[in-house]
Amino acid sequence: MSITVAPAALLEAVFTPIQALPAFQELLRRLEAGQDSWCSGTVRSSRPVLLAALRRYVEEPIVWLTPTADAAERLVQDLQSFLPSGERAHLFPEREVSREAGQGGRAADPERISILQSLDAGAPLLVVAPIRAMLQPTVRVEHLQRGKISLRQGELIDLELLLELLLNEGYHRVPMVERRGEVSVRGGIVDVYPITGNPVRMELFGDEVESMRRFDVDTQRSSTPVQEVLLLPAREDVEGAWLSDYLPERSCICLEEPAQLRLNAMEWYQEWAEQGGEGAWERVEEMLATFRKIHFTAWGGATAAPREQETLAFSFELEAGFADRVEGMLQTIPQWQEQGCRVVVLSRQYLRLKELFRQREVEQVLTEPVASLRPGQVLLAQGAASEGFRVNLPDGDLVFLTDREIVGQRRARRPSRSVDRGSLIRMDELQPGDLVVHLQHGIGRYLGVKPLALQGVCRDFLHLEYAKGDSLYVPVEQLDLIQKYQGIEEKVPPLSRMGGQEWKKTRARIKEETQRIALELLRIYAMRETAHGYAYPPDTDWQREMEDAFPYQETPDQLRAIREVKADMESTRPMDRLVCGDVGYGKTEVALRAAFKTVAEGRQVAIMVPTTVLAHQHFQTFSERMASYPLVIRLLSRFRTEREQSRIVEEISRGEVDIVIGTHRLLSQDIRFKNLGLLVVDEEHKFGVVHKERLKEMRASVDVLTMSATPIPRTLQMSMSGIREMSLIETPPEERLPIKTYLFEHHPDLVKAAITRELAREGQIYYVHNRVQGIERVAADLRRLVPQARIVVGHGQMPESRLEKVMMDFYEGEQDILVCTTIIESGLDIPNANTIMINNAQNFGLAQLYQLRGRVGRSAQQGYCYLLYSPTRKLNDEAERRLETIRDFTQLGAGFQVALRDLEIRGAGDILGAEQSGHVAAVGFDLYCKMLNETVQELRGEKPQETEFSTVLEIPVPAGLPDAFVGDPRQKVTLYKKIALVRSAAELAEVRAELRDRYGPLPGEAENLLKLAEVKLRALDLLIPAIRVRDGQMWVVLPFYPEVTASQRDKLHQATGWPSRYEQKSLLFEGLFGRAAGSKQYPPPEEFLGRIVDILDRLRRWRDGK
Repeated sequence: MSITVAPAALLEAVFTPIQALPAFQELLRRLEAGQDSWCSGTVRSSRPVLLAALRRYVEEPIVWLTPTADAAERLVQDLQSFLPSGERAHLFPEREVSREAGQGGRAADPERISILQSLDAGAPLLVVAPIRAMLQPTVRVEHLQRGKISLRQGELIDLELLLELLLNEGYHRVPMVERRGEVSVRGGIVDVYPITGNPVRMELFGDEVESMRRFDVDTQRSSTPVQEVLLLPAREDVEGAWLSDYLPERSCICLEEPAQLRLNAMEWYQEWAEQGGEGAWERVEEMLATFRKIHFTAWGGATAAPREQETLAFSFELEAGFADRVEGMLQTIPQWQEQGCRVVVLSRQYLRLKELFRQREVEQVLTEPVASLRPGQVLLAQGAASEGFRVNLPDGDLVFLTDREIVGQRRARRPSRSVDRGSLIRMDELQPGDLVVHLQHGIGRYLGVKPLALQGVCRDFLHLEYAKGDSLYVPVEQLDLIQKYQGIEEKVPPLSRMGGQEWKKTRARIKEETQRIALELLRIYAMRETAHGYAYPPDTDWQREMEDAFPYQETPDQLRAIREVKADMESTRPMDRLVCGDVGYGKTEVALRAAFKTVAEGRQVAIMVPTTVLAHQHFQTFSERMASYPLVIRLLSRFRTEREQSRIVEEISRGEVDIVIGTHRLLSQDIRFKNLGLLVVDEEHKFGVVHKERLKEMRASVDVLTMSATPIPRTLQMSMSGIREMSLIETPPEERLPIKTYLFEHHPDLVKAAITRELAREGQIYYVHNRVQGIERVAADLRRLVPQARIVVGHGQMPESRLEKVMMDFYEGEQDILVCTTIIESGLDIPNANTIMINNAQNFGLAQLYQLRGRVGRSAQQGYCYLLYSPTRKLNDEAERRLETIRDFTQLGAGFQVALRDLEIRGAGDILGAEQSGHVAAVGFDLYCKMLNETVQELRGEKPQETEFSTVLEIPVPAGLPDAFVGDPRQKVTLYKKIALVRSAAELAEVRAELRDRYGPLPGEAENLLKLAEVKLRALDLLIPAIRVRDGQMWVVLPFYPEVTASQRDKLHQATGWPSRYEQKSLLFEGLFGRAAGSKQYPPPEEFLGRIVDILDRLRRWRDGK
């Protein structure tokens, strides 16, 4: 889909009459004269148009102040539809002054600093700012000018001085750059992530900046070259300066609802006065005294202005929605035309509405841009805005309609700030103390990298500890035999014993179990292959129109899942597909499109969800998206009366309902579908055994689409290929912001401050207290703390009907704070709830904390998670580490390793059965999935890829990644493993390019390490288990190779200078020390390894008959 925003030219018909209004003309005259103005009758929906119209006449900066952050974000969003292409509104956000997090509030906000820099450079920006953001002190103009650093390719720099300047301006030096405001130095490579703009990698040659290029924090690989980078301060010190200090004298300040602005400014002052904020209204008036000001209010009359001033009276009104939605609009517009109204319809459903206007023979409908409309004309344009309005003109009204009035659809909110996503590289990092699985020796504990001398040459080894204190030193070339251990939740397995049979017996037992599971899976597969279902035709025009109206940009994963679902539906085999993805990642849209495709063929759809709240959410979504199509959608839940339920059941049986959404009530015996085509099941694992059996029966005859918020690991997905088809949606939506996570002792003042901030932006709060005993007391404490908040309690021991009522009230915004247990852990999607406070967070597991935190930050709004622990109880080391982990890994998609894996294991249990947990714990999750995958392949008659065969190389050359080249131990181990896993020349070339890109020119040891990897690649191809060099001799073990002939050995001698003989399936080379008498030196590493590669290449050619 494409998100279409109407260019301003398309809406010229809106601007023309508004700009001609006498009140607007007088407003322009006063602006030119430098006079202040007061404008009444300007409802919220009219303000984007008025501001865009003003922008046409004001060349200086304009700052529009809103009472709340929500109002500011909505205005910025709507302005996209009304500003000319190439111009945009800039949101000046409230800075994170996180006193409750103990953060000091000094980190710079990229958007704020960028706007200040542009204004300082003289750019005439259009800025929208909530009053709180305006009142927050910021960096002084002279400090910003002094603190910014500009670097260009080819110039000379003093690296030590540069680092000192950056650290003074708030940058942090780190081993690997992942977030804004970080800098890393590795030899002659300098990575820096500016507080604005893209991360940049500079390569130095001495003191000269030889090259500069952007890089991706996910992969740490660089891409396009750049010529210059501007580094602004990464710290926004509270220095007694404000946004107004950056504005030139004739700037225009627009004040939205001045009375509300004043009230919010006073509240802010009371909350944050101790942080240096001067929020009293007198201070605001003083701050803005020198600028031209326009006051906008929705109220009518002359009360908005001082007595000596005349109020400019506009006559905008909010336009109410149509009770019958699209049908209501189609009936009403001809009546408006008769009354002489001009109508502008701005909709994402452009093509569908165009078709409906033609079918209904609505006259005078224009679909091309015009400068102005005559009375009775209708302009239909494609685009989006939050809500419509009506304005009285001398010759009739102008009515402006959006999707909100037509189909009840709210405009999708998009963030106005950039998303800092962090790096994915840390996912597989090993840290000392982690458990690992060695494929041949079993479960051990990783203690670190240890350098050891091998025949006089120092090399890196991984030190593993086993039972009884035994140690194993693994050469870094053999890291492909080691996996990080992932078990079940908190279960910690014993260390394996070295040299015994225990590990082999364990693996044999698991192998038997995987065979049992694999046979069952293949039985299901065979049944599915023989089943016949309904094959749907390709997408219709309606399908494409409906999909084009999707208000978001689909992610690549989402598009792939949609393609896979449609391919299933268009085949003759019944669909049985599982779509996995976190809540808010777009699973519902996949189901919605599948449902639409089904009903287009005259077949019915049943959507079954585990909770009544979720049923209501889906019903609302489906009804809004399909409002302009002739479909009947019904909700079947306990909130419908018995009579209503009976009527819906009858309609279903007669085929009068196209889509029905409900809980397990849909599986009741009294429900008979006339022509069921698709069953959508949300969170199947939450249904009982009886319900699952009923679902199993239904699977045989209809297409089934199952959705799950619990992630499924890729390894398991491979095992299930063709048996239970899966689509993974792992990419977060572009508008999703990382959740800001804070850890601190529980204190009433801090709790109050966090709640007040959320309420100030008209949001809702979860307060999790995971003990039913005492939960009412906690709620009572909160009521005393924030008496203005509406607080409700919900927990699993309440009667189901009462709990559902509580959840619905919270979902519909009737309550501000939900004090609850972990019942909200999954399945609840409330976009307006964006703060969660977790009491006694030390008592929760990591996976649980991850899912709880995932309840917030689901929309374009910034989400906050506060982890509270009791000040009277000392945290043990494990709890503290757990809480620090979730606090530190706040980035989307970045390294929340343990919890994510715990959740994947839960997902695996949902598919394979909970009884498999013991087997997973015995060998680790990755090895278990690998063994299952291999067993499935074997039973299918396919040859599994050999992953446990490895070549032991004992070749005394200095090889490794020296500390001076890769200083961070965790990065070093990750790179060692990546090199050990190389299985092709192309992969090896890619690793070489990555090392060169990230760390600079490779030292000799690193070159030797890659050459050893090349030797290993060739040895693996020849199934050579070992190449050993000792005392001037080399053994190349060839158990699977035909005997090397005398003629071939002569050719090897001529090529290498090393005579050889063939004995016991091995080639033994001699004379490696050279010809000089008494020499004990091997050839230089490059020559030495080159000869070995030559030997292996010749052996491969001979094997292949060349």
